[in-house]
Amino acid sequence: MQYISPLFLLLVFGLWITTNVFGINFSSGETNYSNYVRDLFIQPNAVAWMSVALIGIVAALFIFIIWLNPTYREITKETHHDK
Repeated sequence: MQYISPLFLLLVFGLWITTNVFGINFSSGETNYSNYVRDLFIQPNAVAWMSVALIGIVAALFIFIIWLNPTYREITKETHHDK
């Protein structure tokens, strides 16, 4: 179960991505891209790109805040000195 359950979940997630994001219909073989793909790549939408940029900025801010944390620095220094 420890190997089968994660593989099954990855399979279900992969099939969901294939059908709902890339729009591949397994029964007919047609491809109909979702609005997410269409707004980001096929017909660029400024609001979609600004949303992706905002997510990237927030992620970078979190990484920076974690990097500033002295406890995190101590843990990473100890890890690198042990090797």
